Amino acid sequence: MAERTPGPAGRRLRGYLQAHLGSADYRAAGELRPTFVRVVNEDLAPFLPQVGCPPSSYGARPTTRTPLRSAHVMRERIPGAHLVVLPRAGHFCWQDDWAGFASAVAPFLGGDGSC
Repeated sequence: MAERTPGPAGRRLRGYLQAHLGSADYRAAGELRPTFVRVVNEDLAPFLPQVGCPPSSYGARPTTRTPLRSAHVMRERIPGAHLVVLPRAGHFCWQDDWAGFASAVAPFLGGDGSC
């Protein structure tokens, strides 16, 4: 709707929506905002089965940045991937729950280094 509203009213509406609904990263993107939007909206799911080294994903309670369902999709589509959910943490789980994160990642650090 904001994109279809012409003139000053449309600019004010877009500004209001960006200020109140956009993430801090979106607001800070400045001239790179169109690139930021394309990167965030890019669907890389078709490439997940090609990941050669199985990652460990750490999810948390739902956030506005990355929904937990995205972590489940990665775990399902990347061969050998692991998912650990830290319920007391948000998007930056290592900052929100360092002890939980450290406990979850420790078993994966003792691997054979093949990846």
